[in-house]
Amino acid sequence: MGVNNDLRVVAEGFRLACAPIWDPPSGRLIFADLIRSTVYAYDERRGATVFRLPAQLTAGQVLDPQGRLIRCEQETAQVVRDEDDASVTVLASHYGGKRLNGPHDIALGASGVIWFTDHPLVTAEDQELTQPLGLYRLDPSTGDLARLYEGGFTGLALSSDEATLYANRSGEIMRLDPQGGPSPQPIAVLPQAGGVFGGIALSASGRLYVGTAQGVSILDQSGNPIATIALPEPVTNLTWGNDHQTLYITTFTAIYAFDVPVAK
Repeated sequence: MGVNNDLRVVAEGFRLACAPIWDPPSGRLIFADLIRSTVYAYDERRGATVFRLPAQLTAGQVLDPQGRLIRCEQETAQVVRDEDDASVTVLASHYGGKRLNGPHDIALGASGVIWFTDHPLVTAEDQELTQPLGLYRLDPSTGDLARLYEGGFTGLALSSDEATLYANRSGEIMRLDPQGGPSPQPIAVLPQAGGVFGGIALSASGRLYVGTAQGVSILDQSGNPIATIALPEPVTNLTWGNDHQTLYITTFTAIYAFDVPVAK
C-alpha cells in the first residue's frame, strides 16, 4: 500500500541532505548537507539557516540532554561533541589502535551511552578500510568503546525501552541486542538509498520507518511491510518532529514532511 497524500516539501536546493534531528526547546529541525559540509536549522518562519559551518562532512547526529550536538564526522573519521563554548570534544576516533573508517549514524541512550555505525561514504572497493566496518557502543563517561557487530551497517535506531537496536546493513534490516551478541537473520530486506544510506525512525507504537531508494518503507516490529511513502529520489534519513506525528525526511536535494495519523 502506498501513501503520500500528506507529503510536502519544506526546504530544497541541497546537494546531499542527511542527519535530521528535532530540537524540542527551539522547535527546529537540525540537519546536514553532507556535500556542503554544513549543518542547518529549519523552522517554518525562517526556513533553513546555517547552524554550523564547516561541519567536517557530518553524516549523523543527535542532541544530548544538555542540548549539545554529538556528530559523526566522515571527514575526520571521528565522533565528536560540540561544547557550549564552541570547542569540540573528540569522543571516538580509534578502535584497537586503528583509526575509524567514517562514523555514519548514531543513537543515544538515556544514560548517555552512544551507539554508532562506522561506514565511510565510499565503499571498500573505492577506499582501503582502516579496519572492519561495524556497529559500536561508546560510554562517554568512561571512554569505553566496544565493537558490538561487524558488517556494513549504516542507518540506526534505538527502541524507546532501549532493549533493541534496529540497524540497516546494506538493505538488510537487523534487530540487534544493544549489548552485543550473535548477528541474527534480517527481519526485512529493502532497496537501499544511494548505496550507503537508509536511515531508520521508530514511531511511538514501535513501527519502523526506513529510508530506501524509492522512498520510505513502513514495517511492523517483525519486519512485515505495512505501507510505503513514495518519494521522487532516494531517502537518506528521517526523524520525528516534536509531536511525534510529523515525520521529517531527508533526500539528496530536499527536506520533506509527512503527517502521520495518531498512534501510527
